[in-house]
Amino acid sequence: MNEMPDDLILQVSNLRKAFPVRRGLLRREVGTIRAVDDVSFSIHRGTTFGLVGESGCGKTTTSRMIVRAIDPTAGGIYFRRPSGQVVDLATLSGRALKAVRGEIQLVFQDPYSSLNPRMPVSELIAEPLRAHGWKRRDRDRRVEELMQLVGLDPRFAQRFPHAFSGGQRQRIGIARALALQPSLVVADEPVSALDVSVQAQILNLLKRLREEVGLTLLFVAHDLSVIRQLCDEVAVMYKGRIVEWAEKEALFEHPRHPYTHALLKAVPAPDPHAAWLDEMDEHTSTAANDVAEATGAADAEHIGCPFAPRCPHATTRCREQQPPLTLQQANASQPHYAACHHADTIMHNTAVTQ
Repeated sequence: MNEMPDDLILQVSNLRKAFPVRRGLLRREVGTIRAVDDVSFSIHRGTTFGLVGESGCGKTTTSRMIVRAIDPTAGGIYFRRPSGQVVDLATLSGRALKAVRGEIQLVFQDPYSSLNPRMPVSELIAEPLRAHGWKRRDRDRRVEELMQLVGLDPRFAQRFPHAFSGGQRQRIGIARALALQPSLVVADEPVSALDVSVQAQILNLLKRLREEVGLTLLFVAHDLSVIRQLCDEVAVMYKGRIVEWAEKEALFEHPRHPYTHALLKAVPAPDPHAAWLDEMDEHTSTAANDVAEATGAADAEHIGCPFAPRCPHATTRCREQQPPLTLQQANASQPHYAACHHADTIMHNTAVTQ
């Protein structure tokens, strides 16, 4: 993958992950769930890329494949190391994978369950340093630096996680992720378990760290208001596929996929007199039904657009042909991709209603 542009740090190509469905006493495999189905996107160095969608859409599975917490079924994960070398994370193993571990790190969603309650903060933050052979004196100095960087008092280094608030625990998790000075950090819904006021503090911290440390961030979330505050580009996922991908303002101002349009309309407006838009209610199925629908035959391929049963714009073509993710504006300064047969109509209607 030497053809990867120099300004990219990560390029995900045709990534797939299928989980087997087992039933009965003998746990026989009766089907598969295609959690991630042919996902492709790229991240520019020094930017924040947002991956957004409802629960069960596959965004967390995608993020964990990128850091190789789980193995992909197929596809490529091309990562540019600080040395300039491009490696396919999907094919690495053993020592080669360990060598890259320090360059791409994960911030977990739950700031409490991701921390060992039997370890003091100093050991929690120093854990990746110890795994990569740092000496004790260097570890202690680095831990103090990291605690100051994320806004924690180094005097509390010997306290245990239960002595900290939720926001402070997430700061500990961020400090641990930054310990080895990674060039890419994957944040898996890092503020969803926090109060709104604390969310703002963590988002401001991530913004500051991006400027001071030069971080590149893959930010996974389901809250579009959070995505808009932090991200430069946004990809929207639905049923394991990316249905829209664009620069942030273009996606928020002129969404080209009906699912993106529905997500934006679902964001609460800070106006007590605003009318609740329920145009999608009659077309909306539950996430549980979506998961049940995905557990079909192991080799069965979905026919048509996966959003067609919920889409008010669906036609016969939508139910029979699955739309590819295609470039919508070839002459635009920022590319805008959408997987919809009626993308132009959706954008026109959205522009009128806004």
